[in-house]
Amino acid sequence: MKYCILAIIITFLACEKKDSDYVPTEYNTVQDTFLNNWTIRIAATPNTSYAKAEFRLWVPESTENLNAILVLTPGFNCTGITLADDVSWQQFAQQENIALVGVTYEDNPNVSGYYYNSPEETGGALIKAIDKICENNNLNNIVQLPLVLCGHSAGGCCSYNFTTYKPERVAGYINVKGGCTANINQIDIPGLLVSGEFDYPEILYDKAMRIRRDNGLVCYALEPGAYHEWGNPDDIMRPFISAVLKRRLDANSQTNILIVPLTAESGYLGNLETYDTYPYNEYNEDILTASWLISEEFAEAWVEFISH
Repeated sequence: MKYCILAIIITFLACEKKDSDYVPTEYNTVQDTFLNNWTIRIAATPNTSYAKAEFRLWVPESTENLNAILVLTPGFNCTGITLADDVSWQQFAQQENIALVGVTYEDNPNVSGYYYNSPEETGGALIKAIDKICENNNLNNIVQLPLVLCGHSAGGCCSYNFTTYKPERVAGYINVKGGCTANINQIDIPGLLVSGEFDYPEILYDKAMRIRRDNGLVCYALEPGAYHEWGNPDDIMRPFISAVLKRRLDANSQTNILIVPLTAESGYLGNLETYDTYPYNEYNEDILTASWLISEEFAEAWVEFISH
């Protein structure tokens, strides 16, 4: 019992607002402001959950046939616009023919709650930023592209919670070690929830299993020996994103990219105890306690990740 109480206290303290990690700055609260042609600060007011919201778009040299926009959001109050400048993410984006958006949020210490649990505000700012940057750069052909959301910690919560705000825009989402999620997610949107072995893994495991109870399309992955770090995207994040882009997008539409619905039966299932994987219809254990795996290739990456 005492260990349970201690865990609750630690979790509560971990979720407290901390002003020691950053120094609040006076931001423009009147209008949206371009910091350069590809970076915009969306106006904050005294009542918004965020004090700062900045977004940077990066596109490959050719934007004619882009498939999606990958949104990268880091942890609590961390600068994330530079993720759009990361060479390895840019190389991945070129390989997959997608654009990148790097995201920075800073919490408003004068408002109760946290920005990552206000998807109507943070998500609304994201959509507005994409619209404005695309308009500023005459990129009307990509402004309505599907989104793939990938975030760590508080950024993972933003990715997770956005799907409840604009599910029609989301091809897939990744929440890496972001435990403070407000809602149970859409069951028909492929998701990946990653916990660290030593980072309260039961929080995201519970979220995943609650989605799986409705046969939802969610994969749970426990990273052995890990704490709260982001980890290596090559290990499981990028394989998942590649699988989402391959299976969820229809680029044959004459007007825009369509998001293809998936059924649970179209994927694979992974046993969280034995690490065995099977096509959905060949799985002989309890299907509602298994990770849902979007493709055979991703199933292999999942096994490698959780068993190393």
